[in-house]
Amino acid sequence: TKSRMLSLRAAARLSVRQFSTVRTKVSTGLVGVPVEPLGREKLLLRSLRILQAVKELPDCSYRESVEKIYRHRVATILNCKTVGEVETAIGLGQIEELMIHA
Repeated sequence: TKSRMLSLRAAARLSVRQFSTVRTKVSTGLVGVPVEPLGREKLLLRSLRILQAVKELPDCSYRESVEKIYRHRVATILNCKTVGEVETAIGLGQIEELMIHA
């Protein structure tokens, strides 16, 4: 049982080492802007809501611009697997910043 306990500890240490290589964002580095763990999903929902709301506007260049921006963001979010990929593809800062803009 003592040897079993030692092997469980060794397995636990190995698991911790494996997971420690996964990068978890701890801070945005922006004062007053906390990390949003569900940033990708929340940005997608906000973008879809904006696309729905903008339909109420008259057909003008502003509406067309907003639709173009948010259609691109929705497509990007759906095509990218990680928050980092979304941030890089959109190129306008961190996902938390994009959520503030939305």
